[in-house]
Amino acid sequence: MPRVTLCSLVPIVVAFAAVYFASHLGVWEQAVQTICSKPAATRPTLLLLGDSLTEQGVDPNKSGWVALLQNRYQRSADVLPRGLSGYNTKWFIEFALPVIKRELSSGGISPSLITLWLGANDAALTDGPSSRQHVHGNTFQWILTPRIWRRLSSHCGRALRTLTCS
Repeated sequence: MPRVTLCSLVPIVVAFAAVYFASHLGVWEQAVQTICSKPAATRPTLLLLGDSLTEQGVDPNKSGWVALLQNRYQRSADVLPRGLSGYNTKWFIEFALPVIKRELSSGGISPSLITLWLGANDAALTDGPSSRQHVHGNTFQWILTPRIWRRLSSHCGRALRTLTCS
């Protein structure tokens, strides 16, 4: 059985006395509010935007690139994929981008890095079965992709990256 001495009780008595006097002097509430009002440190968030390459990248059975990132950063960052199979860049701007902007504006996430990987569907052949998805290369490179970045840049001042196949 441990032996209790007067010297071993001194830190406990001092702590209780400090709390007692702080609460009676009105300092305690202010200290608690200051401690509680500080924003909690959050883990970095990687927001991965794209088409089917991103959506299907979460499949660990296919060693998907998103799954590999999630595995690699599981203890240090949140990896959030937003991939939409079948979307070309025009459809992404029209339908997906407003939803993503609302999600970012709500403050629910504050990404440290946003990646954009589009173009697989844009490259559909003009005379093939997926011709409606085709987007001309110049339109993709010079008009659509910069438009997406302009709309996202206010939500991620740190890093915006475009993943390309070239």
